[in-house]
Amino acid sequence: MINLSSEIQVFTTQTKHHEMITEKYALGFTFVIFLDDDIRRTVKFTCDTGWSSVQERMNKAEGGNLNIDKIDVLVAHIGSLKESELRYDPAKSLEDNENEENILYKHHLGLVGCAASIYFWKPEVSLLSEFGEELDALRKPLSEDLKRILKAKVLPTDLNFRIDIDTLNVMCFKSRKFLPFDDIKIEHYNGQLYPYCENELTAIEKEELSSHLGKTIKVF
Repeated sequence: MINLSSEIQVFTTQTKHHEMITEKYALGFTFVIFLDDDIRRTVKFTCDTGWSSVQERMNKAEGGNLNIDKIDVLVAHIGSLKESELRYDPAKSLEDNENEENILYKHHLGLVGCAASIYFWKPEVSLLSEFGEELDALRKPLSEDLKRILKAKVLPTDLNFRIDIDTLNVMCFKSRKFLPFDDIKIEHYNGQLYPYCENELTAIEKEELSSHLGKTIKVF
C-alpha cells in the first residue's frame, strides 16, 4: 500500500481494549521514515483497537518525547459500525460520550473513533482501512462524509491502493501514475475500490465510467 524509503524507526503506542500482539492490550504503530537527512514522513497505524481520548493524549505526549511532532499519514482501522454509535450526543463532548456505557466501539475505531482520530491527530492525509465486509458499499460515502465534515483529506483504501510516501501522491489505476492526493477520486464496483483521476480518463470513460471499471480501468 505504501512505497517506502530506506531507514525506518518504529514507535509503538499502547491502546486499552483489544488484544493483538500482547496479552494485555493492542498496539498501534507509528513509523518514522527518513527520506534524507532533513526530510521525514511519519505514518501512524491505529490497528484493531477502540478510541480513547485519555490514551491518545498519553500516546501524543510519548511521541513528543521521541521528537514525533506530527502525523503525515494516518491509517485508521475502522473495522465496523456499531448501532450504539448512533446514540452519540453531539451536544456533549467526545469524552462525555466516551463515559457513557457502550456508545463507542471497543474493539475497533468505528465511525466515531475514526472521526476522533482524524480530528485529534490532524494528519496531512487520512486513509481508512480494515473495513468489515458488511461495509463494502459504504466505504466511499463514509470517507466522503468524514472528508466533508472534518474538512480533511480522506480516502478509503483497498488492497490495490498505492500512495507514494515521498510526495503523498496516489496512484491512478487508469494511467498508473502517482498524482496529487486531491486529484484522486474513488469509485466502487463489484467489491473493489478504484482510485482514479478524471484528467487521465478518455471522454468515453468519463461519460460511462461504471462500464469501464474492471476493463480499461483495472484494479491491478
